[in-house]
Amino acid sequence: MARIKFYKYAHLGNHFVLIDELRGKLLSEIEKKSFSAIATDPCHGIGSDNFLCIEAYSPEQMRMIRKVRGYLPEEIDRIWNIAPDIIFRIFEPDGSEALCCGNGLLCIAKHIYEHYAMEKALVVTEVPTKNPIVRTILAGEKEDLYRVKLGPAKKLLSPLVHISCVEVGNSGFLKRTLPFKIKGIDGLHSELILQGFLVYIGEPHFVIIKSAKSSENTLPSTFQSIVDAMLDPENEHLNSGDKKMTQNGTLFHTIGSILNNRRSSPFAHGININIARVEDKRNAVISCRFYERGINKETSTCGTGAVAVAATAFEMNMIDKENVTLLPVKERRINEHAVIKVWRDNDDNWWLEGKPRAIYEGIINF
Repeated sequence: MARIKFYKYAHLGNHFVLIDELRGKLLSEIEKKSFSAIATDPCHGIGSDNFLCIEAYSPEQMRMIRKVRGYLPEEIDRIWNIAPDIIFRIFEPDGSEALCCGNGLLCIAKHIYEHYAMEKALVVTEVPTKNPIVRTILAGEKEDLYRVKLGPAKKLLSPLVHISCVEVGNSGFLKRTLPFKIKGIDGLHSELILQGFLVYIGEPHFVIIKSAKSSENTLPSTFQSIVDAMLDPENEHLNSGDKKMTQNGTLFHTIGSILNNRRSSPFAHGININIARVEDKRNAVISCRFYERGINKETSTCGTGAVAVAATAFEMNMIDKENVTLLPVKERRINEHAVIKVWRDNDDNWWLEGKPRAIYEGIINF
């Protein structure tokens, strides 16, 4: 039995277990899959949304991952002009490897700054693909402020989506209406019509967003009131006995479950879902909630989800500024001042910034 050193990090309620392999291997590729179950299980292990692992970059390490996992291109050592510093891995509770994580990268930025005095790093992300992407993480100018350059927001492509969609906006985001039947707490079935935008920003997202102006809304009228109910904090107090409040939380989970049912969903690999409403067009303030694929539940925040919402709102002219403040509804039930800050630079790159926390570190028998 091995004793494994781990670190626990969080950003606005999105929490992670980190294994640092920058100075040497602690887990084999096969062991990483089984360790992810322990890392994410609060009853029989540590407890987290995801298990993160950072490895020192080398072509040899990338080829080893390719050999064991079966992904990454053969010419992996010739992909980039400048060698990256770190390989970023993120695992779901079932051991499968995810693509990217904005909040996870913020936590990595904090970790390497505090443990290695690295103010900047080039990080390989989207490892389980044919085209991994190098992203930049930075220690900010202010104390405890960290930044991630996630890059341009793009339209979602096959194999992540297998349905016909309408291209909208300058970036060609995909717009799609999804009708399906849903069972209410009264046992009766009713048809719910969702309409949103399919956006890729390191992860695939379905953004359902309501404009601040009713004349600009593209959502079906029957769903606009549901979005309002989901995003009003007073309707989401978990300790209340109001049946309507319970329904709203259940409905979001049901929508997420249906769209992430791999057998019947048009998204064969699952889809992250973001419910949002523009609160202030001029100042670019947006309320939002997040449902994450892979872990198949609502999380307090989602970094790539926040950027997907901001990029969609800006692309659809729902906000006037590229510097966006997002209000994460679930996290604000605990921390009423919680905000997510994202912005777009002159090269169309979207950035995420925040103040992740190191919660604790420890040793676990494995």
